[in-house]
Amino acid sequence: MLGNRAEYDKMAAAESMHWWYSTLHGLVLKTLQRHFQHKKDIALLDAGCGTGWLMLYLKQQGYTNMQGFDISEHALEHCGKRGLMVNRLGLQQVGDFYKPQSVDAIICCDALYFLDFQQQKKTLEHFAAILKPKGLLLLNLPALDVFSGTHDISVGIKKRYHHSVLQQLLPPYLGLSSATFRYWPVALSPVIALARARQRKKMNEGVGSAVSDVNLPAVGVNMLLKAILKIEMKLPPVINFGSSLFVAYVKE
Repeated sequence: MLGNRAEYDKMAAAESMHWWYSTLHGLVLKTLQRHFQHKKDIALLDAGCGTGWLMLYLKQQGYTNMQGFDISEHALEHCGKRGLMVNRLGLQQVGDFYKPQSVDAIICCDALYFLDFQQQKKTLEHFAAILKPKGLLLLNLPALDVFSGTHDISVGIKKRYHHSVLQQLLPPYLGLSSATFRYWPVALSPVIALARARQRKKMNEGVGSAVSDVNLPAVGVNMLLKAILKIEMKLPPVINFGSSLFVAYVKE
């Protein structure tokens, strides 16, 4: 996806209203509020910020100290249009750019999968190093191979995750603990799994093209899906089945 301008254009057009982005950004906000209470001047870093809507959303919620970076020139172009000053930087360079223990929270949504396993481990080591004590690391990751499809090819997903893999990526010596995780969207998972199975079948038959699912549904459908996910997010995460995995770690 890094060189795919069309996908970044789709993202920029959809993410302020799309049910999936709205749910993810709500998860980020509620986790920050739960951990930091009413503090709004905490140093936040959006690692792999994409087209910047999450940064704008958090600013709208009153957070005043936000930084972001992305390696894609197309992503940065959209950030500039939104008045955001972000750095052009790769995930693996984060340890060279930010000082140790300088950030209260790092948010990395659907970006780690661009790296191979060793690169991911090294990046997470850098994240742990620049977090302050009691800091927060928030990750959102594509989950479970049953949800792979043309979307993965279009946006560059090389790997889908199970929560057990995170123990290999984040060894205890990094000082990140108190992990909580949630698979989502559980309520929509059967439909998503079926759609992705059809996509895989078409790919195996050489039919169709690799396009992402980042399209804004009809207004009524989008509102309905938002409402369903709003209810789901109020329930405890007891079912480990969903196309995304949201994880929160605390720095000791």
